[in-house]
Amino acid sequence: MLKEHKHFNLGEKLILERAVLEPPFQVQDSFVNEACVLFILDGETVMFSPTKSTPLKKNEALIMKCGNFLHRFLKGSDADKCEAIGIHFYPEVMKMVFEDDLPFFIEQAQHSKGVLMEKVVLDSLLTNYIESLKHYFDNPGLVNEELIKLKVRELVMLLIKTDKSKAIQSILQDLFNPEAYSFKEMIDAHLYENISVDELSGLAGLSVSSFKRKFKEIYNDSPAKYLKKKKLEKAADMLRLSNNRISDIAYDCGFNDLAHFSNSFLAEYGSSPSDYREKG
Repeated sequence: MLKEHKHFNLGEKLILERAVLEPPFQVQDSFVNEACVLFILDGETVMFSPTKSTPLKKNEALIMKCGNFLHRFLKGSDADKCEAIGIHFYPEVMKMVFEDDLPFFIEQAQHSKGVLMEKVVLDSLLTNYIESLKHYFDNPGLVNEELIKLKVRELVMLLIKTDKSKAIQSILQDLFNPEAYSFKEMIDAHLYENISVDELSGLAGLSVSSFKRKFKEIYNDSPAKYLKKKKLEKAADMLRLSNNRISDIAYDCGFNDLAHFSNSFLAEYGSSPSDYREKG
């Protein structure tokens, strides 16, 4: 549940936002000609892109280029809320912020297949930056357009000084180019995760019906049946080859409910996971 949301705009463009949420909660985002840096102030989250998933915790950040994302806020053991600050980038805003004098690593942008998102651990400079943003969210009367532009410019310059500067510069170069990836790449990337068909269709940028139709064309099976079968095949291999606890195997294969995993395994292999392990 969204408990609090504050934001600052440049014209009609959302630039800075701060949200406090009560987990579990999830948001499906589609950044079209837009990119975002997300700072986690409290709680735990997982961000899904079409080709990877990235867990985030307090004092970590994520830079994302344009594309489709699923943001899942989790109920952690030491926090009853999730809090995040987002800074959004747009081509026209970047030109405005840098007054048509874009940094070389953005101005010389060349599209190349790379990562959709990169995790950043906050250093002292980024921590101080976030503290300054929190002050402005608490005192919105201090904020004007010039300050917003200044904070966007400051963030870009700080990001390229982090230990992930090369990866971040690559993302900034390619910030507003949609990533090219195959349908099978996306399915393979999330094969063993607890993610629904509806959520996968969102990451693919397709309606659920279009997603199922395309899936059937490629895999000659329904998404639900195919994905469950692959998860159970991996579980069977892990039961034979590892000494991991059955509950851990279920989780690693994308099952959140142990009873559901056990029933599904029994239906597929004719024995419970524990009996299968003993026979193997």
